[in-house]
Amino acid sequence: MKITIPAFNLELGGGTRTLVRVAEGLAAYGHDVAFLIPERGGIQWKVTVPVISVPWIVPDAFPKSDIILTNFWSTVPPAWESGAGQVVRFSLGYEPLWVKDPRAKETYLLPIPTLAISQWLASRIEAVAGRRPQVIHLGIEQETFVPPPPDAPPRSGILYIWRDKTLGYGFKGTDDFVQALGPVMQRYPGLPLTIVTPVACRVHLPYPHRVVVAPTDAELAELYQQAAVFVSTSWFEGFSMPPLEAMSCGAAVVATNCGGIGEYARHQVNCLLVPPRTPMALAQAILTVLGDPALRQRLGAAGVATARDWSWQRTWKEMHEALTAIHEASRGT
Repeated sequence: MKITIPAFNLELGGGTRTLVRVAEGLAAYGHDVAFLIPERGGIQWKVTVPVISVPWIVPDAFPKSDIILTNFWSTVPPAWESGAGQVVRFSLGYEPLWVKDPRAKETYLLPIPTLAISQWLASRIEAVAGRRPQVIHLGIEQETFVPPPPDAPPRSGILYIWRDKTLGYGFKGTDDFVQALGPVMQRYPGLPLTIVTPVACRVHLPYPHRVVVAPTDAELAELYQQAAVFVSTSWFEGFSMPPLEAMSCGAAVVATNCGGIGEYARHQVNCLLVPPRTPMALAQAILTVLGDPALRQRLGAAGVATARDWSWQRTWKEMHEALTAIHEASRGT
């Protein structure tokens, strides 16, 4: 099949990583896959399929395709209006939760097949659209995100991925993390804090910390391997990949129960979960893990076992089968 994937950029981020990996997998299945990207759209991932550069993503820009795999809400209307092929919505998150434009919700009412990345996300979409999307399970880089070697130094400190709220990422819960650190740093003054940022930005923390900007996967894996605790604070996520990556590296995870994380996160089994936007509950969970080495080890081991099930190979197989079925149905075969 000829598959076109519109995207406004392929800069570093979980959503764009997913699109790049899905494109790679579909190409491996023999499909003719290409991205449709505006000329000003940055490309930071290594892309192994062709990229069609256009002035902007408008209906006339779409090439004739068997499948147009839309994703973020604003890629849907021009694809739908183009008439260039069967439009499929690959939802990576329920945009009306953070996008004020009413059209973000309206795009889910269009009569097009929809795929979602978690049961939680599928339920949100079903409540609006009246039909339940098929779930495509995501994967992680299992060859890269591995536990540390047996002779590695002891783990220490907290690892956190910081997203700049001034760029629209307030829902990542950074303010909650800062508040939660108060009781934690009071109990453990001098605790190492490592902050990862996908892009350079100001990190406002009243405690000594190290900032790592745009690490490679290998560098990020080392950070996961070194951390005693990985903390995630999102209010909502379609899936939430970083906690799963951290689990794969054997880190103890403390996270908010942000929706899509429920695909793999089990409270007191492979992580500790707290409600979103509850900084004091988050602080208590972090303190619990820091103060109990046996718990850290148990959560870390369970996380490693959990992560084994989440491969990109499974993602590619599910996506290939889903799009093939949709294409055959659209042709009446």
